[in-house]
Amino acid sequence: MTDRYLRNLLVICFALATTTAQAQPLSSAFTYRGELSEAGQPSSGAYDFRFRVLDGQDSDTQVGPTLCVEDVSISEGRFATTLDFGDVFRGQRRYLEISVRTGGVGSCANDAGFTTLLPRQELGATPYAIYAIAAGEASSLGGQPRGFFQDASNMTTGTLPDERLSGNIVRSDSAPVFRTGAVVGDQGLTLLRAGFPTARLTLVDNVPTLLSDALGPIPEQGLALATAAAPNALFVQANGDVGIGTSIPSALLHVAGDARVDGSLTINGSLTLTAPIEKSFLIPACAFQPANSTQTFTLGNRLRPTGPVGFATFYAPVMLPEGAQIIELAAAGVNTSAAVLSLNLMRQEFGATLLDDVATVRLNGSTPGVQTSTQSVSQAVLPNTAYVLEARMQAFASGSSSTQELLSVRIRYTTVSP
Repeated sequence: MTDRYLRNLLVICFALATTTAQAQPLSSAFTYRGELSEAGQPSSGAYDFRFRVLDGQDSDTQVGPTLCVEDVSISEGRFATTLDFGDVFRGQRRYLEISVRTGGVGSCANDAGFTTLLPRQELGATPYAIYAIAAGEASSLGGQPRGFFQDASNMTTGTLPDERLSGNIVRSDSAPVFRTGAVVGDQGLTLLRAGFPTARLTLVDNVPTLLSDALGPIPEQGLALATAAAPNALFVQANGDVGIGTSIPSALLHVAGDARVDGSLTINGSLTLTAPIEKSFLIPACAFQPANSTQTFTLGNRLRPTGPVGFATFYAPVMLPEGAQIIELAAAGVNTSAAVLSLNLMRQEFGATLLDDVATVRLNGSTPGVQTSTQSVSQAVLPNTAYVLEARMQAFASGSSSTQELLSVRIRYTTVSP
């Protein structure tokens, strides 16, 4: 068989598959047609052929499987057979090696009798039509299979056209379309889009829901966070003002309702309360001092003048916060004498010597036990920068068994400063 040779270059065409339903994808199989002659004469009869694809004329590196076709019928030297090496034609140079022997001698597994025809035949461009089948795996597409690009999770860059987006996707360049009838859970979170006061995205039990519900106006170009139980939970206006509990904040931070701070609160600036709060300033008896050094008295938890006989005057300082407005003066004491024990709240303009009477309370005489006297005050705000306040007690020191004693003084006031 050494004088046998393959005379014609191979001619390759694709095998076509048919189906009764619809066209099936093209396979990688192709038809090999050739001519075989022996001793210069066309061969006839049955022959076994063995085919291999290698990466060079003299290379031993095989690409793909070895194909063996038994008892191929040859008539007048011509024959045809179907070969399928799989996905081996990917743009590199390939060479076909053919071995042949007389047929009918047994299985191709038996290598005996095969003669390798030389030289190997370089495969031309025609077989590379198979390469188009694997275009989805072309090097320009990263060598990925077709299915890779049918899985959206593999898309890491690029922009999807709007028509490919679901109608449930909220887009930033158009008004969203929401459905109705959904229910917001008490533990849900609601996002409202500015400019669409009834449209919202609700998250209930980690499940997002798009719906429409009347929640009132939303500041244009703002942001709103709400729950079913708190529709005005948090609003951010376009100018940056933040409202908690209100959709119309009037300051950089506007809290409508109670607030709590667990820890320290640092304020770099003034803090003003729009609604005044009421406080009290208490003056114990021991805070009073006599107006002159000749006055004698006893002092403990109560103040009692003892001599000399006559009226005795005592003063105590009053320290109220800036902007305080006094609303009431009260005094508690004991007065069993016939004289009246009076308590005055005085103010003195800064730099002046005269005292003005702001309010007066009196403990009437000949009254057993502790008594309290109260007077309401309608007084303008007293700025600390302009006035000094003090309390004055006037009592009668009789030196007898009758008693005039001051226990304490209370001043109630309001302020807009904490």
